[in-house]
Amino acid sequence: MSEQNPHSVIKGISWNGLRVAFQAVSSIVVMAILARLLPPTDFGLMAIAILVIGLGDLASSLGMGPAIVQKKDLSLEDIQIAHTISVFFGLLVTGAICILTPLLVDYFTFAALENILILLSVTLLFSAFGSIARGLLVREMNFKALFMVDFISYLVGYVVVTVVFALLDFGVYALVFGAICQSFLMLCLLLFFAKPPLRFCYKHAIALRLMSFGAGQSATGFVNYFAANVDYVFIGKYLGASALGLYSRAYHLVTLPIAKISASITGVMFSSYSKNQHKKSQLKRDYLMVVELTSLIIFPILAGFFIGAKWVILGLFGQNWLEAIVPFQILCLAGLFKCVFNLAGSLVQALGFVYAELRRQCVYLVQLGVGCFFAVQWGLEYVAWVVVIASFFLYIMMAQLVLRLVAISWFEFFKSQQAAIVLSALILIVGIVFNRLMLQVEGLPYEISLGLFIVVCAITFIAGFLFLPKALIGTMPNICLDKVQHKMPAILIRYLIRFSPHYSGMY
Repeated sequence: MSEQNPHSVIKGISWNGLRVAFQAVSSIVVMAILARLLPPTDFGLMAIAILVIGLGDLASSLGMGPAIVQKKDLSLEDIQIAHTISVFFGLLVTGAICILTPLLVDYFTFAALENILILLSVTLLFSAFGSIARGLLVREMNFKALFMVDFISYLVGYVVVTVVFALLDFGVYALVFGAICQSFLMLCLLLFFAKPPLRFCYKHAIALRLMSFGAGQSATGFVNYFAANVDYVFIGKYLGASALGLYSRAYHLVTLPIAKISASITGVMFSSYSKNQHKKSQLKRDYLMVVELTSLIIFPILAGFFIGAKWVILGLFGQNWLEAIVPFQILCLAGLFKCVFNLAGSLVQALGFVYAELRRQCVYLVQLGVGCFFAVQWGLEYVAWVVVIASFFLYIMMAQLVLRLVAISWFEFFKSQQAAIVLSALILIVGIVFNRLMLQVEGLPYEISLGLFIVVCAITFIAGFLFLPKALIGTMPNICLDKVQHKMPAILIRYLIRFSPHYSGMY
């Protein structure tokens, strides 16, 4: 791949960004609908089941998808061997989960968990068969196809099926059937778009080379995933399914923009980093730009979540979720750190330092495990604070690794987040004023309050993005405006030329 400038990187993110934007918005809408149809206990049961299935999913493909993305020279034989390994371990892990299900049911003491886990285990086979196809689409940077895969499978496979079964009073099984249908439809679409050569083939030497990266990738993913969910284990075990349902929805809402927006960028950048892994100056520039762009979007969203938590939780989920407000606010603080350290993984893995990342993730996991073990006895809020503290330490540890690998100074690293911090502070100030004004209004439905809050925050963000001086907000607005100038009406361009310090393009 030839050297990229900031404009070409942003262009590469476009389709992936559209895919993720759709997922984020639709996920919030579906969460709101389902939260009013199903009780917190159902979400708690599903959270435990997804925790187990998610760990199995990481082990089932053994990181073969990312391995073929990262491999510099990829042959047909590599693809077939990676597919063979992925399917073999998919079958192995599916069988293991079915065998271990009674032990998991005994640990969590939820009898309903047994049938849920056995039903969901079939999704591991679908995932194993589709992992190579997804890896090929990522390698080719065919994010338009990935958008269609995720769009159709989520809308038809999950949303329609889950909502229909929830309306028919299937309870937690509405979530189960939706997940199964989504996974199967996703597999069909991945095979349709990627058309991978799916013959079974095995050569020990090639398999070892693929597995040396894939195993490290899976181990890192395993530790990272378990660290992201270890709080679920303690809450589910000691506080019950209802408390876990409250916490899991709050956590999911916080991490939704992080997971979706970061994924849209890191999915593009992993392929780009891998192909330019010997160009340190370009890696440095691209990484700093990615941190600036991602934090510029996510930090203000989390600031809005924090200051408007009451409107967000009650406006989306309803009065039954009142106890989720405080944990939600605390987790927003953890989200700031998660946003940035999630971006480091794609660069570290592309450079082949998966085990350096793994060591740091292990430290993070131990911090979370020990902290949650002692904090869970005091309730959800204390568990959330443990997540904040551990996330801060991982933020520092991953930053130290990346800065060393591509020769970035701490000043450059923190400066790349300056614009995001400024816009977030602006959102917080406006949010405080909004909350005080809303105290004067009685009887207004929370849904309307949430709508007003979103409009106010959106206007604040756009105004700050376009009109704050470059000394505070940096050059990212200029890059973005130049990218979309050909789609803007002439009257808007004239207005920006006159009033915005960031617009420098020619219509």
